Amino acid sequence: MRLAANMTQDEFAAKLNVSRSAIAQWETDRAGQIRENMEKIAKVLNTSLGYLVSGETGSLVGTSWP
Repeated sequence: MRLAANMTQDEFAAKLNVSRSAIAQWETDRAGQIRENMEKIAKVLNTSLGYLVSGETGSLVGTSWP
């Protein structure tokens, strides 16, 4: 979804206030727990937590965040 949103790892990391290496670790399943950042990730990617967790398209938000 980050790539579909046309964001680099650096841009995504800046929006989440985490390091670029954290993003790289999440994307390659090398990181541990990211639960505390899931709400931020969903907001930045304009989706729901449900979509991030389950991939169900019915969980997409479809509107921009304020």
